[in-house]
Amino acid sequence: MNLKIQDLTPKTFKPFGDVISCKPQSRELINKKLTERFYNLSRVSTSPPQTQPIISIFKGQPINKKTYPLYLLERHPLGSQAFVPMNAQPYFVVVAPSLSPSEPDISKMIGFFVHGNMGINYHPNTWHHPLLPLFPDSLFTVIDQGTESDNLEIFDISHLNIALDPKPFLPS
Repeated sequence: MNLKIQDLTPKTFKPFGDVISCKPQSRELINKKLTERFYNLSRVSTSPPQTQPIISIFKGQPINKKTYPLYLLERHPLGSQAFVPMNAQPYFVVVAPSLSPSEPDISKMIGFFVHGNMGINYHPNTWHHPLLPLFPDSLFTVIDQGTESDNLEIFDISHLNIALDPKPFLPS
């Protein structure tokens, strides 16, 4: 079964997190008007509050198949997790609402195509598939909770044979 993909917009992604992009309403000029600052695009959530957010870099590889088989969903109950592409390459995001306190609702899973000039920030407890880049060596700045505590829950979906078809989104 192929999961239907839609373009990412702030409205369609709102239940799962924030879209990080240059929003005109958040624009201000700084540094003698030589720099445009797009302010307060998303919030970093951590729990407990004294936990510090960290910045990391992820280097993702595409799945080298005609379709992208989806193999698991994960969530981070103690904090948000942001992905901001560093080399302007598009990628996929797959999310699902919760069915129960410990299980995603696979029947309501949604796939998004994300343009390379946009990032995303998952709300805490948002079920999502790990990184799904379209091109080799895709770099992402990742902002999440720096903790040794258990901030990762995994739900296996490999047996469901769900896949993404990247062809409509790849350059000809």
